[in-house]
Parts: sequence; structure tokens; C-alpha cells
Amino acid sequence: MSELLSVKQAATFVGLSVPTLNRMRVQGSGAPYYKLGGQVRYDPAELEKWMRSRRFTSTSEEAAA
Repeated sequence: MSELLSVKQAATFVGLSVPTLNRMRVQGSGAPYYKLGGQVRYDPAELEKWMRSRRFTSTSEEAAA
């Protein structure tokens, strides 16, 4: 496993704001994460996999997801 990222680092990695990443985590639509000692951490490999799962070729395909 590679080094785990903080929420701020993960947000930068995926190109989202920290509040957006936090909201997605609360809603259950964000990337998988770890909760370690009260701190949220993200695995860069999991972030990459999550981003790839959100790839669409049209807006109608996105609406169906």
C-alpha cells in the first residue's frame, strides 16, 4: 500500500475542494477511505480507481449511473 493521503492531499489529487470531498464522503458517493485514530485517510490507488469508475462518454450515460 502506498502512503495514505490526508483529506486536503486527496482533494488536490482528485481536483475537488475539501468541502466537496467531505460532503461526498458523508453522502456515501465519495472514494473509499480509512478512519485511523479519528483521522480520515485516502489511498491514492483507491482514489485513482474511484476516479476511473466515474468516467462517462455522454451526459445521458451519467444520468443512468
